[in-house]
Amino acid sequence: MRSSLIGTCRTYIHNQDVLAETMRFSSVTTIHAAALLLAQERRELDLEQMKKIREIFTEETSLFSAFRGSAQLVALALLSGVDDPRTAIQRAQEIYSLFKGFFYTNSYAPLACLLLVPYENQADLPEIMRVAREIYDRMDEVHPFLTGGNDVLPSLLLALRGRDPETVCAEIEECLSYLRTGRFSSEGEQGIAELLALSDESVRTKAARVLQLRSLLPDPFWRTSEMEKLPLALLAVLNMDPQEIARDVEDCADWLKGQRQYGLLGVTRSFRYFEASVLTAADWLGQEDTGSSFSSAVVTAIISVIQAQQAAAAAAAA
Repeated sequence: MRSSLIGTCRTYIHNQDVLAETMRFSSVTTIHAAALLLAQERRELDLEQMKKIREIFTEETSLFSAFRGSAQLVALALLSGVDDPRTAIQRAQEIYSLFKGFFYTNSYAPLACLLLVPYENQADLPEIMRVAREIYDRMDEVHPFLTGGNDVLPSLLLALRGRDPETVCAEIEECLSYLRTGRFSSEGEQGIAELLALSDESVRTKAARVLQLRSLLPDPFWRTSEMEKLPLALLAVLNMDPQEIARDVEDCADWLKGQRQYGLLGVTRSFRYFEASVLTAADWLGQEDTGSSFSSAVVTAIISVIQAQQAAAAAAAA
């Protein structure tokens, strides 16, 4: 296993422990997801720092604030990387007010707003929201039964990159035509195609790399939910030998299996492969000058998985 990937994994495990101590009643999946957000930065969290951020977060948000929802721990992880958490959460709430004028809100909309806080040209956000809404509406018009809350953040990321709605939607449709040969569900195909649209490579090249990875990754990966397959898009933009990428994912999954957090009460085998895929992508992306879009794409994949798992849990409890 590559030394760089081992370092990323060790930081990931350390951050799991800190986040679990920060909010002790959070679910295992949420703790792991929040730690994954920090993987690319290779930044080790400090428990006292996280407790201070939690206090600021509590002071700046009301009891029934959308920011206090199921994504709170993930929000704290995002805030740990800013110099002024108080100003960041205040600004995120202002952006959230703007966001509600363009999109229906859900429990993960606040995270999308936190991702927009570092954007330098804040005065441009209303236009970015408008463009994002146009991208979303175009997708919804073509795929009304597939387009929903999971597509909001990808639409925002594409708008931030200055992508023309008509062009980017045509590119997504072209990508979908290739991905349909890979036996994904329609929902999984659309999620992958949207993230691939963040890359400037040709559609054919990106889709071919996804399909090759589809044939190389081990069986447990394909027992995951369709949303858990989103890391394929992250791995496909690495512009590397797919066989090398697949070896990294397998090595990473085996390494995680040996950690104490992955005992009988740990995450499922399929989710461990999801984590291994994200960590592999994050490790390689962290070595390249990929810009913030792909960091945000990592967040998109993770948030989508949390949403899917919580929806499945709610359906099972009904």
